[in-house]
Amino acid sequence: MAYEYLFAALPTLPRQPGAGLKIDAHKIIEMCDDEGGVAARIARALGMSFDLRAMERISRGTGPGETAVFEAKQIEERFGLPEWLSSALEDMNVAASERRGEDAVKIYGFEKIWMAYYAELWRIACETGAVFLQRWIPWDWGLRRAVAAHRASTMKAEIEDAQWQAGADEYLEWAYDYRPAVDALISIEERGFDAWRRRDGLLASMRLARARELAPEYTFTLDEFASYLVQFFILKEVEYIGENIQHKAHR
Repeated sequence: MAYEYLFAALPTLPRQPGAGLKIDAHKIIEMCDDEGGVAARIARALGMSFDLRAMERISRGTGPGETAVFEAKQIEERFGLPEWLSSALEDMNVAASERRGEDAVKIYGFEKIWMAYYAELWRIACETGAVFLQRWIPWDWGLRRAVAAHRASTMKAEIEDAQWQAGADEYLEWAYDYRPAVDALISIEERGFDAWRRRDGLLASMRLARARELAPEYTFTLDEFASYLVQFFILKEVEYIGENIQHKAHR
């Protein structure tokens, strides 16, 4: 199925991160809901990653910022969420009781949430035949796991291995070298104050570059649509980081 009409309605994505988007995240979801079918399903699945990052920001005390699928109040108070996410949040509470310290809870707890999210996204990618997502998910998950492993190592701790469904292994790109990413993060963390914004900005830039490498162009297919959404939500993250840096500078 081609998505020419939907692409015609979607705004062109800026090539330069931070250049500004002409539409908010909720509006993108509404447009895809109007399209219905697989487009709506994938849009909501990818929009949830944006909302999970908002949930992480709340844990840092920085506020949720913009959301996509859920309202900010739903994320803050954790109601009206899908079953897989509610279950993952319960697992996070268990992790909190097993680990020591607030930082450990953030690492182990959110890793359980992200593991559940990527498992759900992988299921949707396979059911819809979204090849772009089947190639994107293992790389993106691998990057997140490398970063989490680094954060855990600073606490002399270990993190659980991801559990993939049968068939996922053929797409795993463990040969990809994440070491430069971790080295860059260490350099940022050594600068101390406000490091999370620089860290998140760096990771967003890496993810955007990889998404563009994998993206099919001018095909108007489901895969190009999925790649558009992945890039859109990454650019939204960069936009949020930039707005907060400017706000902090003018306080």
